[in-house]
Amino acid sequence: MSRIPLVMLDAGHGPKSPGAAGNGIDEQALNWVLIQKIAAFCTWDSWATMLTRQDYFNTPSLTERVNYANAMDADLFVSIHVNAGDPSQRGAEVYHYGPSSKGSELATIMSENIHDEIGGRVRIVGSPSQNYPRTLFVLKKTRPWALLIEACYLSNPTDAAKLKTRTFPDAFCLGVAQGIHSCFHHLGKVV
Repeated sequence: MSRIPLVMLDAGHGPKSPGAAGNGIDEQALNWVLIQKIAAFCTWDSWATMLTRQDYFNTPSLTERVNYANAMDADLFVSIHVNAGDPSQRGAEVYHYGPSSKGSELATIMSENIHDEIGGRVRIVGSPSQNYPRTLFVLKKTRPWALLIEACYLSNPTDAAKLKTRTFPDAFCLGVAQGIHSCFHHLGKVV
């Protein structure tokens, strides 16, 4: 009998590394709320879920997050963030390790599931790639397939307003949970 698939959920940043803030939103606090909702949605499926941050105040380093996912032999690593930048930028983004075609496939699957729930634009970004030259540490260093998902831009007033509702975060989190399910099916990790 094969083992139960494991998704490692990562609430980006933490109190010691707060990430972005703006329009009345604190990224690290919102990331924690979002990851809790995603974990709750994941309970209805037949895979195991673990969190890189064991409580709200815990802020593991990027290396500790990667080492934990690798040590637990996770099948999929999903890191949740909220983006910031130019106030004209908006929409969700799904990052994958650029050189990997499988990573690109999983990012596409995830983006489609998120789009089905929130509508609007969900951009797929390879890291590194021609359009995004930076390599995101957690995408490159985790052994499991890894995705980093930006829910939207807290620096954009329209996106920030959506984040403050109940419906948008719930829809986003449901889309991510359904995306995890679809990614496991694509990887052949179905119990």
